[in-house]
Formats: sequence, structure tokens, C-alpha cells
Amino acid sequence: MPIIRRVGKKEDLKMKVRKPIWSLLWLLAILAWVPSRTEAQVAISATVTGYVVDPTGAFVPGATVTIVSHDTGLTRSTETSTEGGYTFPGLPIGTYELKVAKAGFQPYKQSGIILLVNQTARLDVTLQLGGVAQAVEVVAQAPLLQTETSSQGQVVEQRSLADLPLDGRNPIALVSLVAGATVVNAPAILEGYRGGSWASVNGGRIFDNAYLFDGDNYRGIYGNTALNYPNPDALQEFKLLTHNFSAEFGRNSGAVFNAVTKAGTNGFHGSVWEFLRNDALNARNFFLNSPGAKVAKLRQNQFGFTAGAPIKKDKLFIFGSYQGFRIQQESLLVNSEVSTALERTGNFSGSDITITDPETGNPFPDNIIPPERQYTPLVDWYNKYVPLPNNSDGKTITYLEGAPRKVNQGLVRMDWQISPKQTLTGRWFRDRSSVLIPFQAGIPNYTTVDLIVPSQVGGITHTYSITPALLNQAHVGMSHGFFDNGMTKDSKAWEVTNSTLGINLPDMRPYSPSLGISGDTWVSANAEVESGLTHQYGDTLTWIRGKHTFKFGMEVLVDSYHNRSFWQMNGYYDFSGAFTGDGMADFLLGRTSYVEHRGAYVVDAQSKQYFSFVNDDWKVSPNLTLNLGFRYELQGPMTDNTPNTPFRNQQATYSKGQKSALFPNAPVGLVYPGDTGIAPGLYPMPKGNLQPRLGFAWSPGGTGKWAIRGGFGLFSSALFMDKMGQVHANQPFLLVTHAYSPAGGFADPYRDFSGGNPWPYTFEPATANFVLPAAIQGITRDFQDGRIAQWNLSVQRSFGADWLFDVSYVGSAGRHLLQGFEANPARYIPGTDANGNPFSTADNVDSRRIDSPGTLSTVMLGGSVGRQSFHSLQSTVTKRMTKGLSILSSYTWSHSIDTGSASDFGWHNTQDQFNYINGERGNSNFDRRHVYSLSFIYDLPKSRAGNWAMRNIVGGWGLAGIFRASTGAPFTLWTDMDNNLDGFWTDRPDQVGNALAVDRSTRQNMLDHWFNKDAFVANPIGQAGNVGRNSLYGPNSWDFDFSLLREFPISEKYGRFQFRSEFFNFFNNVNLGCPNNSLQSDRFGTLNCANEPRLIQFGLKYLW
Repeated sequence: MPIIRRVGKKEDLKMKVRKPIWSLLWLLAILAWVPSRTEAQVAISATVTGYVVDPTGAFVPGATVTIVSHDTGLTRSTETSTEGGYTFPGLPIGTYELKVAKAGFQPYKQSGIILLVNQTARLDVTLQLGGVAQAVEVVAQAPLLQTETSSQGQVVEQRSLADLPLDGRNPIALVSLVAGATVVNAPAILEGYRGGSWASVNGGRIFDNAYLFDGDNYRGIYGNTALNYPNPDALQEFKLLTHNFSAEFGRNSGAVFNAVTKAGTNGFHGSVWEFLRNDALNARNFFLNSPGAKVAKLRQNQFGFTAGAPIKKDKLFIFGSYQGFRIQQESLLVNSEVSTALERTGNFSGSDITITDPETGNPFPDNIIPPERQYTPLVDWYNKYVPLPNNSDGKTITYLEGAPRKVNQGLVRMDWQISPKQTLTGRWFRDRSSVLIPFQAGIPNYTTVDLIVPSQVGGITHTYSITPALLNQAHVGMSHGFFDNGMTKDSKAWEVTNSTLGINLPDMRPYSPSLGISGDTWVSANAEVESGLTHQYGDTLTWIRGKHTFKFGMEVLVDSYHNRSFWQMNGYYDFSGAFTGDGMADFLLGRTSYVEHRGAYVVDAQSKQYFSFVNDDWKVSPNLTLNLGFRYELQGPMTDNTPNTPFRNQQATYSKGQKSALFPNAPVGLVYPGDTGIAPGLYPMPKGNLQPRLGFAWSPGGTGKWAIRGGFGLFSSALFMDKMGQVHANQPFLLVTHAYSPAGGFADPYRDFSGGNPWPYTFEPATANFVLPAAIQGITRDFQDGRIAQWNLSVQRSFGADWLFDVSYVGSAGRHLLQGFEANPARYIPGTDANGNPFSTADNVDSRRIDSPGTLSTVMLGGSVGRQSFHSLQSTVTKRMTKGLSILSSYTWSHSIDTGSASDFGWHNTQDQFNYINGERGNSNFDRRHVYSLSFIYDLPKSRAGNWAMRNIVGGWGLAGIFRASTGAPFTLWTDMDNNLDGFWTDRPDQVGNALAVDRSTRQNMLDHWFNKDAFVANPIGQAGNVGRNSLYGPNSWDFDFSLLREFPISEKYGRFQFRSEFFNFFNNVNLGCPNNSLQSDRFGTLNCANEPRLIQFGLKYLW
């Protein structure tokens, strides 16, 4: 399908795309003089520590301890200290052998030691008296009990990544198995920065996590979501650090998702695979289950390979991977509200809502709007483009449309053991997703969007073991994400312009304006190109001194952000029902309650961040370790550098009462960098961001069966760059106009606008004229990064060598979090004048502003005003893979409360603009009181009976599964009206009855009456509603994914085939959701969507 793209300055954007190529060359050059690598790389390695004692328990100093990699032959040696202790930091993850030798004792060797990412493995050794001829050999893994660190987290090993059923094979989906993870979104394909993977862990905001790829930052600049990771076969494992991690980690207060790729070894190993899906095997969606309904078309193929080998044994290794993903499918638009055939003609006789004539204030006779009163261009538009209801309720539509998707990704990694003391690692990964979205509106085929989303990450790492007690690691890396959003040529939005709709405005873009009808449909037609690039540089020095393991580290991140957006250039028109009591009736009359237009949005900006830390793991005694550290962060604000313009810094903000010297024509309060007290990034770099980290791990009695761990730490919540991009949406660089209930209506919204119709608008640096009243988007001048305190206390108990039980209390509290608020709200003035006209109306909002009424309009600021609290009880049961069985079971009870769940500013759905903190305090969007997950892998015992054929038919089978259950998600009720007359349609209703007085005994009752809609009424004029934010909860949910695997071994040399059948939502359980929360809607109180039905996938692998 041909694509039309409107990128703006193509030459600029091409330059931005080429930057990653130059970035890699710069990384190579920098590595030439950087001595080793960053703190992030420490995160993808492991540490082995322990004590050597004699049969009496006395320490053995001076013993030679050697550790050898089974995979690559890497060898390191050290001697035990006077207290008998030893430590090997910075070991690549993999399988190892430990050797201990001391004159007068039998040599000791332990093999089969598997080191995991960011693990500190405790391996104590007891030497037996004897000579060299005698030897003690042990085959055992490191203990599961965590006696060296207080941080909370979970490692998902390669076997789980490879064998557990993963819908879309996105490894981030496995975050849902970890205690503390309440909400996880892991789409199979990246759908732009806005559609990336994200999660909420331990009460953290979904955009407050860190995503690492072999230690490199790998995230979308917009929203700080994860970009596409490599396929599970290319990953060795990942670790999710969930709480109170060491001073090595920071910048964000949420979880750290740390994925580590496979590496080449001394053996030739790899895999080839193909996964298939077909709609013939799938169940129907619950809302397409009526007689004659068809299953959504689906043809899905996922195919690829991995391969690793030595280029030179024990010296140079290579690993590579490719995966292709092809989907031919139909996307579902379900229960989208539209008007009936009668309502389209103005006949609302069948509606429960009384339609008021805005000219008289009286109801229309028989609830029918006369044809001569209707605005013909809108009536014609609606009848042409909006389908009639096709569902049994007579009010909604459900459609299936083609939505093909395509992904290609490739990975290359090389490891070079330069010498026994030095290693060098380089990796490069690239992913390109193409997604067709047929429903970028509430109706089919109006705006079909094709998203092109390439991303890439690369890095080079050098590790230098200077002495057995001194290790230096340095690293350079980069990541890049790109997002291109363009409508397809056959989108119906190209047929509609301002002129075809009879609007007295020029066509600033050649496509439809955006329209929103409360309780009815909506359409949006926009275009945007966005790019984010991150460079990082750093170094960490590890120094072992007696009982102390010190780490000193620094890191520099340089983020660049570029955006070309044409959002709302042709305008957004809202029909809220403010005039008639019904949104569709307002639409037919051409009476819009809110209009917004924007100019082209251009951002070219950069931010520099500096981090340093000191960490000390102090072994006070063999059974007590203290984790001490502090971290210092300087996170610079985003500074603008727009090319080819007289004003390279095009940021602006609000400072009450201040007159701009840079632009004398600007209204008082609108200021710019260069004005008195206004820093280049609008606020000064915060310099007090010191973050202490304290923790302990105590094993009572030193038996190795119990561990009591606890910790406390301070963390920051960084402002990511896209959100700061909103400060560019100000005059004179970019005009944004708002009109509230304009007298000229839809046809002429700026007829009575102060100074006349401002469109089209062009920025003229010489004159820099301003259109009043001026809207402002900015950030407070005293902005600081959010501060989050975290604390935890846990008890672990091991049972044998392979079972571990953990119960923890985990809590946090956040202050100074980013939250948007209206800094220039409109007062409600009760009463009427002498003529009986009310002092407060929908169209005089700007004249009631508290600052510069009539000159300033809305002033939306981001400030450090948000608050958050989280408390939880968590338990985990782990069984390591032995005897063919592994289990991970996690349960979390938690309660998360905040004043705003989004790391955002601007429009944020606040009801009372004068009470935006306490009035918004409520359950977090991601609050889930109870969450349980269970995963298992079970290799069925092989039969020893019968002949060869019978043994091979019965043997070789495996089972794997994931079960998840959760209580419902909170949601907020809205009136979709502006009864408090503050200019925002974010009012909440009044509750006048019991919201839960409903019968949910049957599924149909749940669908029709999830809550008691009669318990709510519209808030009175001039007042906020009494319903709290996120005060109701949706339905509970559960699902079970299952895999059946069968392996056919060929030989040890030639590998094996594996056939697998995977069932997602195995029991085809229907999890209902999407409560209709709009008081104006005829479907208020109903449930309108369901989870995916059962999907079946077959896979074939060849592994060697």
C-alpha cells in the first residue's frame, strides 16, 4: 500500500538518521584511549566470593583460588586474604570451575558453577588435610540463598526464555513472573515510542524504568519505554532489579531490565526456527461470537537463526542472530459508539437525554432537531464516513480490517580475550518494524496509518584485570530510535479539508481536522516524525581491600531528541454536549465547545547527564555483609539548538509578573532563555541529588539456610526529553490557539477572536507579534528531579540445594514527582448581572483567569509537585532446574496511591484546577491489589522400558506453562462536560448511591451493569464532582499459557530437533474490560472489550 509522508525538512531528517553510523565510528575512536568500561557493564557480569576454611572452621590464608570458564577458557587466580576470603569481580556470565590449592591440604575442585547476570555467588570451600595425590571434586551450582546483597530482583535464565510460552516472543513479557510487577505491556511488535514495552514494578511509574541491552541504555526517548529486544534464542538471560539496588544503578527509580546476549564459545552452537500461526486454529473473540461471525484473519510466521563459534580457540569468538516476523492479520475495532439512523437526522426521541435548544434554553419539541437548524456539511460528513450500527445493541459498530506487520532484526557480537588479563567485547543490534494501523480513529478506513520504527543499539567493552585485587572496566555505547507516522494514500481523511466542511480557515494541512463527539465517534488525522539518540561513556574501578570490595564509577549520557510534528494543524473540534446536553446533538447543530489549532512543531534538543558512585560491599563477618554506597547525579535540562533560525533556543515558560526583554511584545508572564533568571534549559541544573544506599544481608548462625536482608535508598525520577519538548509549543515560534464555546461555532470559530482570525500564522523574528490571549506550555523555574525513598525487609529460607522461599515487605514514597497543573485557572464567579446573565459561562473562561485575564489563556506547567506511596507484601518460591523440573511462583499484595500516575505535564485530566494535589490523590493507574503468577518447565521422565521405538515415542516430551491472575484495574468516571466552567471537560460526577448495587451473577449482567450507573449524576454548575480519581475497579482477570514440547535427538555432535505446540489462553477464558466511564454515553456502566481468545502456535527448531 503506497504511503504518503509529510516529514517537513527531509534533508534534516536524513542527517538525523545517519547520525548512528557516525556515532559508531566515534565510539571506536574513543575506545582507543578509554582504559576499560562503564558501570553499566558491571551489571552484565557476575561476582564470585567466599571463604576458605580447614576442617575445624579456621580460616586458611594464602590459598590459591582459580576460576576457569568452561565456555571460553578465561582463567583468573587470586590468593585468600588473612581472613581466608577471596573475591572474583567482573566475571562474564556462564559456566565455571573453581579450584583451590594450599600446601598440606587436598586440592579442591568444584565444577558446574553457573553464574547469572549481576549475581554475587557465595562459594565457601572447606579444605581437607592431605597431599596433592588426593583430591576433592564436587559438582554443584552456587547456592540460591542470597547472603551477599540486599537488593530485590529476579533472574530469568536461558532455559525459561527458550521454553516458556511467549506470545510474540518478547522477553519483557516474562517480567510478569516477578514479584512486585503489577502491570506489564509487552507487544509482539514495537508500535512507535508510544507502543513500546513497559511495566509498573513496586509502585513505579510505567515510564520510570531503565532498559539495558548488555549494559547499554536502550529506550525510546518518548515515554522512556523499551525498544524491541532480540529474540529469546539470542539472549543468555535477563535480570529484573526491582527495588533498592546498589549505587551502581540510578537515573530512574523504577525497575532495571537488564538483558544479556549470548556469546560465542569454544564450541559451534546455534539454532534455526520457524513459528506458525493460522486463524483456522484460533478461537473467536468474545465480541465476534455471534452466529455467522468469522474469526479474524491471521497468518503469522516467525523465523530465524542463531550461531556462535570460535574464530580462534580460547581467544576470539563470534555470535550472531537474525529473526524475521511476518503477520497478515485483521485488526479489530470493537463496540465503537456511533449514532443511530434516526439520531443522524436529528431525531432523539429514543434517547433518555432531553435535547435542549441552545437558542431558547427549552427542549426541542419531541426531542427532534429541525433539519433547517442542522449544519449540513457536518451532517453530510457523518452520513458519508460513519457506518451505521452493526451490533445487536443498535448503538455500536464492530469491524475487522487488514493490518499487516513486518519486523526484521539482526545481532552480531564478538568477544576477544586479548590476554589473560584483558578482554574486549563489541555488539551491534538493529530492529526495523513496520506496522499498518487501520483504526487510528473510531471508524474504519478514515485514517489508516503506517508506522515505520527502526531502532539500533551498539557498544564496545574493555575489561582489564590489573591485579587480582584491581579490575577496571570501561565502556562506550549508543542507542537510537526512530518513529515515522504517516497516513496511507487511501485513507478517507485525504478527502476532507476545512473548506469541504465549510470552516472559515485555510487548509494548513491537506487532510481532515480532528473531531471528537462525546458519547459517539472520534477521528484524528495527524503526522509526526520523531528521533532519539543516546551516547554513553563511563568507567568503573573495582578494588578488593581486605573485607571490603570497593567500586568507583562514573558515566556520562548525552541524549539528543528531534521531532517534526503536524499535530492539530487543521484543528481539533470537541462536541461535548455543553449546548444541548448531548454531544451528537451539538455536532448536528455545529456548536463546538472547544477548538484548538497548532502550528508545525519542530524540536532539535540535547541533554547531558553526569553520574558517579562509590559502593562498598563490606564483609563484616562470614555471615554478615553490609552494602554501603552513595550516588551523585547531575541531570541537565534539555537545551534547544534549532538549526537555520535566528533563535536557536525556541523554549519558553511562565514567570508570573515578569516582562520579557528578549521579546518585548510578549504578554507579561511569557519568558524565554536569556531573560532575567531564565536558564538555557528554563531551570537550573539540580545539584543536590545525592543518593545514599544502605543495605545488609545476614545469615543467622552461618548455616546457609536462612538469610535476613534489608535496605534503604534514595532514587531520582528523571525528566525524559520528549516531555520537555512541550516547552517549544509557545509563541512566537509556534502558535497554539484555544477557543471556548466560540460564538461563530464550528463554521467560524475565530470570528470573535481578539485581534481577529490569527490563521494562517508565520513567525516573523523582526516583529514577533503575539496573538492574544496567549496559551503557555512550560516548566516551573524551580523544577527538580523527583525523589523516591525505597525500603525493604525480606526473609529467605532454602530447602535443600534447589528450593528457595522468600517473603518480603517492600515500600516506597515519592515526593517532588513530575506532574502537570494549570497555573492560570479560571475562577467560577457565582450569580448573574442585572440582566440575568451569569457571570460565569463556557465562553468567558479566559476573562476569568487569575492572572492577566484576556491576555493569558491556559498556562499548563510541569512541576515537582506530585506524590506517591507504595506498600506491599511479596512472596516467591523458586525451584531451580533439577530432575527435569523448575518452578517460579510469585504473589504480591500491594496498594499504590499517587496524585498522578503519568510522568507528564500539560493536559492531565485534573478535575479541580485549584486543588490539583489533594483533589487528585487516589489509586494509581497501575494499582492491582493482588497479583499471582506461576511458571514451570517439566521434562517428562524418559522411559527405560520397551524397544527403541517405544522409548523414543514415549520419551523426550516436555511441558511448560505460565499462569497469571490479577484483580481489576482502577478507572475514573467522567461527565464529559464542563459544569464547573473552568474550560476543561474533565469533570467527575457526583455519587448519590451505591455504585456496587448491581447483580454480577451472570456474564451478561456484568456486561450490561458492571456498576450501578444510577448511582451517579452530573456535578452541579460551578462545582467539582465528589467522585474520586480511580475510585472504581474493573473485572479480575486470569489466563494460562501452555507449551507441549517434543525433542528428537540426532547425536551429541549433530544436535536435536524440537517440535512445540503453544496455546495462549489455553482455557479460552474471557477476561472482560473497558468499562464505559462516560456519564453522557448511552452505554455508561457497560463492559466493552475482552482479552484475546485462545491462540495456537506451532514451532519447529533445530538446535546444535
